[in-house]
Amino acid sequence: MHTISIAGISDIAGNVMPTATSSFTTGNTVDLVAPSATVVFTPIDGSTGVPVTVSPSVQFSEPMNPVRAMSLSTGTGLYLYHPATGQYLLFTVSFSADYRTMIVTPTGQLQPGTQYQFGVYLWNTDLAGNQFPTSVWILFTTQ
Repeated sequence: MHTISIAGISDIAGNVMPTATSSFTTGNTVDLVAPSATVVFTPIDGSTGVPVTVSPSVQFSEPMNPVRAMSLSTGTGLYLYHPATGQYLLFTVSFSADYRTMIVTPTGQLQPGTQYQFGVYLWNTDLAGNQFPTSVWILFTTQ
């Protein structure tokens, strides 16, 4: 068990923060198991009538490494692709509190009546560095 204490900290006005103490225990096992190749996409594959304001998401079997996901270039980690033009769309990525779900928010509004491909490549890793074992994608069409 490890204990950390913070004491003697004061703000600019001289108010002293009460001493804060926290204890934690580290594990003695190593995660050598890669995330499952089965993921849950939203919207689901083949969806039509999807709002142009959609923020597609993908849920993994275990927490994923957000630093790794965000450091991958467009089209190599998560991607949102417009097949008709051959262009990758720009987006930001956010994560659920448990890091199992990655949410993609396009930087521009999607076009109505348009098919998009949303996918995840194998370069993503879980928190222990185990690589996602495959590349998977879905197609959806906006309303």
